[in-house]
Amino acid sequence: MNKKKRMLLEEQRELITEIEQTKRRLQTILLTLEYLIEPDLIDCYTYELKATEMRYRYLLRIAKNMKITCNDDTKDLLLTGTEY
Repeated sequence: MNKKKRMLLEEQRELITEIEQTKRRLQTILLTLEYLIEPDLIDCYTYELKATEMRYRYLLRIAKNMKITCNDDTKDLLLTGTEY
């Protein structure tokens, strides 16, 4: 595998890691919001939720442009057209 392909593969793997981390952060924010009663904290987490959702959509759009797909069986993101 040449250097350019290796760099692309590494970028794709980093993107997948970012997407997975962002998805976990969304889940954490949603769980936290269920238990909050302080209005200021609710506002804070609501803004964070919106920002994290926007980041998640942005990362998914990049993945789509890079032709990274999701395996329906495992819900894992897959690199398409690359050798492992």
